Amino acid sequence: MKILYTDPDLIIIDKPPGLADPASELTKQFPELLKVGGKDRGACHRLDVGTSGLLVFARNEETYQKMREAFSKNKVEKEYHALIQGIIAKEGKIDWPIGPDPKSAKRVKVYKNLKEARRNKAQEALTSYKPFIMKRVAGGQAPDPQPPVPSTLLCVKIKTGRRHQIRAHLAVIGHPIVGDTLYKGPPADRLYLHASQLEFDHPKNGRRISVVSTTPFGA
Repeated sequence: MKILYTDPDLIIIDKPPGLADPASELTKQFPELLKVGGKDRGACHRLDVGTSGLLVFARNEETYQKMREAFSKNKVEKEYHALIQGIIAKEGKIDWPIGPDPKSAKRVKVYKNLKEARRNKAQEALTSYKPFIMKRVAGGQAPDPQPPVPSTLLCVKIKTGRRHQIRAHLAVIGHPIVGDTLYKGPPADRLYLHASQLEFDHPKNGRRISVVSTTPFGA
């Protein structure tokens, strides 16, 4: 875990994949986080355990509340890089709502039928993507090795922040993320999804903050 940005109000870290509770490590260096946001311990948003990349922490309650509001109102620009199964040659958008999956508590469901979406209290979700480069990766380590699969590296932006939004949206168009076996992606050594860039106005002074994290599987 690396600290990429810090000031009296904010900390932005680069989370490695597989780290379930970065706050536990961070509070050792910044004990004030223990008093911010209750159980969140300053965390203003979340990444899935398997996802790597940028996470924002607030060092005081006022900043925490303002950043939570900024994330909830989609005032934070978020960019991700994802290595997906198959070839995508053109940019595109996915705007189907996302809600609970009645068949699995671990997954979410993308609802293409609007009546069904309303019935299951699905929420609007907008994901846009464009390809960077095309490449092949060796999928599959234990338990079920697979041969190399055609893959595309995407730049992905989301206007909303629904649970598993990028993973579910890409899977429903037939291009699950490499390593995302929950959504039927090819097995790999990790989930190939990385939160690569965040931009937002500083909650105290209004200064534009832009932080970039190098994608570990970008080339």
